[in-house]
Parts: sequence; structure tokens; C-alpha cells
Amino acid sequence: GELCEGGDPVSCDQCLDGGGHLQSQLAIRSLRLQRLFGVIDQLLCPSFFLKQQYLSWGINQHLISVIENLPEQGAGPANPLPSSRLGHGAPIILGYFGQINPWKGLDLIIKGIAIARSNGADVHLQVHGPSEDYSKLPEGVTISGAYSPEQLGERMIGVDLLVMGSIWYENSPMVIQEAYRYGRPVVLPKLGGMAEKVREGRTGLLFDAGDSASLASCLVELYLNHELLTKLTKGVQEMMSKRADAFKGHQQLYARLIKA
Repeated sequence: GELCEGGDPVSCDQCLDGGGHLQSQLAIRSLRLQRLFGVIDQLLCPSFFLKQQYLSWGINQHLISVIENLPEQGAGPANPLPSSRLGHGAPIILGYFGQINPWKGLDLIIKGIAIARSNGADVHLQVHGPSEDYSKLPEGVTISGAYSPEQLGERMIGVDLLVMGSIWYENSPMVIQEAYRYGRPVVLPKLGGMAEKVREGRTGLLFDAGDSASLASCLVELYLNHELLTKLTKGVQEMMSKRADAFKGHQQLYARLIKA
């Protein structure tokens, strides 16, 4: 498939390799969604990217509220965990957390790690999530396997930054919020809702989506300039100390809707 800004039953069927058999199902799905929009009082979007998709479908902008997803109760500490690996010349450890499938771009990340290491950067990748058998991993990459929500904290302690490599649109990945809650900056593609979750140069870095060399450039920069990693880590902590309470935002929105 290819990235697109929208679609129709015919083109979507082709993209999904349906051979014409999915067109009717896709058309019915589109009609059902349109009918649902007609009875909804308010659409909650955790990203402006998603809001723009709804607007392109003709949804009234006054029916759309952009508000961050609610984290799980008790997810993450009240105060971000400090990183103990901010010294000059120390290796940089990146963590990948979540599902592993082709559109999540793990292969792209692994290639980016290899390129960065070939350019002298002592960077490492820990892969946290249910994975297939990677029998030929390059040096610097380890598979840590699946984890439970209760184990997230101890996994986050072991990394300096979180990295994503998605080659498909993402709305508002919860793993970005989780990284911030643990005081970890992020390295993300300039794509979809991911890009708007980063204050570039303050809470993380962005690279060109689908481009392992662009990712590698970010990693080399981080390795050669540990002051940047320190700056990003402090930036995340400052942002979290000032961030609006998502629970309160949801409560206020619901109260307004009930009153109306």
C-alpha cells in the first residue's frame, strides 16, 4: 500500500489487494461511518492530524475537540525517572516499545542503528515487545521480548530515549505519552500525529519518515553532542511539570456537553 490522504472503495480495494471483492464492503463501511457522524454530539481527537482527517470528511469543526488520550490509572511515576547515562562519551541506548509489524518500521530503525554505528556512534537499540525470531541481528540490537504494563517502568529505566519508525500514519501513539511520563525524550518520524507530539530540539528529534539515513543522522548528532540529550531530557521534565491535566480536560468537556 501507499500513503494517501483519503480514499474510495475502488482505490482502497486495489491497495488492499482485494481483487475487486472488497469494494462493496468498503462502500458499506463508508456509509455506516457517515451515518454515525450524524448522531454524534462530539468527536474526541487526541491529535490535530486526526481532526484534519475528520474535517476533510466534511465534519463540522464545532463538533470536534482535540484532547489528549487518558493514560492508564497509575501509569508512570508522578516525577519522571532521572537518566544516569548523560555523560560525554557514554553509549546511547534507544528503546522501541510496542507491536512489531511491517508498518511499525522496526527494520528501518535497525538499519538506522547500523548506519549510525558505522559512522562511529556508540548507539544501541533495545526492542521491547512480542517479536518474531530475529536470528541475524546486527551488533548493538537486542530483543528484550514482551512486557506487562507493570514492567514498563523497569524497562524504561534501561533506555535513554524512545524511538519509533512507523512508515504508516499514526494518530496519537500512547507509547509517546508513556515515554514522557518516565522522562524519556523521543525520536520520531515526521509523519501524521507523531510529529505534532514533539517539540523538536526540546523534547525530542524528528527524522524524515521512511529514511533510515535521516534517523542515523539524528543518532550520530545525539552521540556527538551529549549536551543535546541532557537538554532534551530536561525539556521533557519541564514540559511534564506544566502539562495540563488530561483527566480534568475530559471532565470539563463532558460537563459542558451534559449542560448543553
